[in-house]
Amino acid sequence: MRFLLIEDDAILAESLAESLINQRYAVDIVGDGEVAWQQIVAIDYDLVLLDIMLPKIDGITLCKQLRDRGFLSPSLC
Repeated sequence: MRFLLIEDDAILAESLAESLINQRYAVDIVGDGEVAWQQIVAIDYDLVLLDIMLPKIDGITLCKQLRDRGFLSPSLC
């Protein structure tokens, strides 16, 4: 399974990613909502894990954009 982790705190993102990778998940990390949107459009993720307070596009707005455009992958805010 492939996850997208959207977190602007690099230390927290690396810690979470390490835990997920240890469980045999593939994890991509991005630090802002704009880059996250580009990744989601380009790659079919099994799960999107996102922070609410993000630079450029906040997590809630990003979730709304995903649902408005028909993306059905599970998302956790």
